[in-house]
Amino acid sequence: MASAATSQHHVALIDRNRQRIVLGFEDINRDNSGSDRDFNDALFFVSASNYGAISSANLPNLGVPLDTDGDGIVDTDDDYPNDPLRANDNFAFGSLAFEDLWPYQGDYDFNDVVVDYSANLISNANNQLVEIKLDYNFIASGAHRNNGFGVQIAGLLPSDIASATSPQLFGNDIQLNSNNTEAGQSSAVFIVTDQVKELMGVSRSTFVNTIAGNPAVASKMVSMQIVLNQPISMSQISNAPFNPFIIVDGNRGQEVHLKNHAPTDLADAKHFGDGADRSDLSQGISYSTANGMPWAIHLSGLNTFAYPKEQVDITEAYLYFAAWSQSGGTQFEDWYVNENTNVDGSKIYTGN
Repeated sequence: MASAATSQHHVALIDRNRQRIVLGFEDINRDNSGSDRDFNDALFFVSASNYGAISSANLPNLGVPLDTDGDGIVDTDDDYPNDPLRANDNFAFGSLAFEDLWPYQGDYDFNDVVVDYSANLISNANNQLVEIKLDYNFIASGAHRNNGFGVQIAGLLPSDIASATSPQLFGNDIQLNSNNTEAGQSSAVFIVTDQVKELMGVSRSTFVNTIAGNPAVASKMVSMQIVLNQPISMSQISNAPFNPFIIVDGNRGQEVHLKNHAPTDLADAKHFGDGADRSDLSQGISYSTANGMPWAIHLSGLNTFAYPKEQVDITEAYLYFAAWSQSGGTQFEDWYVNENTNVDGSKIYTGN
């Protein structure tokens, strides 16, 4: 005869996610050595047309994780629990600063276009990329020119894109495909705006947020949503910020990219090698001086770059910028940290 501790041969559990009772039975006397006591020898689900009529206060919860959209990712781990095509957000952010006088060095103040970005690479349950969301916050434009801004995403073809948000265009020089990728490009290129100053609501002659004492101009955010036709491997594309660039003063062929980033198909090759530029595209060297100085910089994970005042050479404001650039980024990696030994704070724009 079974003892009181082993006399029970069935269990009842409540599955609150699916609104049903689960009954499990053990078919061998639990005092018998042959009993495995797993209570799964017979399993039944019990449901009711009026689930609220079931008294379940004393029933243990089965605890089956809820997966509302059925994509295999439980709701607690799913950033999109009601969307079977999307599962996870993958964020990156940073700050970009450009010098627009390339291929000449100019005043080298790196405040001609300053833009912060946030990139969200949205993946599905198989960790494949399905969508990209980009936020660009334009902070400053200390230039006589009205420059544009775009981004190339290497690894994506224009035909890979189902749709993209329309760019902020004020002129007629940018040609688009029906999915809002730029026409004439073999890789997917997205023009965010063709005129940063127009976007920020100022005249061409206005120096935006680079001259101490001048009225501050509110930053301007542009958001883009890029939806793919089919999911692709996350490893197929480059990391954020991808390949950002400015278009100099409406001249579509004159692009300025990060050092050693490739120009797009629409860049005019005649500018390479002029002035201070010593690009060798066949060797993967681009937008670099002979001693490795760039015309654009990217600071990953930084909310906003504390850029120099108007016409202040960045090497005067950031004392180790040149050494960092010329070492290929291997030395003085903290060159931009606001410490007395690294930065001359009197030469940084603060808005005052």
